[in-house]
Amino acid sequence: MACSTDQHSNARFLDLNEEPHQVLLPIRGYAKEPLLPLEDAIQPINELLSDLDMMVDTAKSNSKKPVDGLSPNERAAIHLYTMQWEEPN
Repeated sequence: MACSTDQHSNARFLDLNEEPHQVLLPIRGYAKEPLLPLEDAIQPINELLSDLDMMVDTAKSNSKKPVDGLSPNERAAIHLYTMQWEEPN
């Protein structure tokens, strides 16, 4: 296996020092909320992230094949959560 000398780092793994140093309570009650289409679910944060609509479209396009019992929106939400994002300008 070739070893890359590229020093590209992933910011998602470098923010450990910004995590709170306390035990956090679990999030409760979310299972009682209605499931929304992904486009509706992202509306509260749409203005905070550039190109979010494009990223949602990409996630939905890459999540069409049902193999896991999840809905298309559930698969796309997981895909969106795990996608690489450009650093904000």
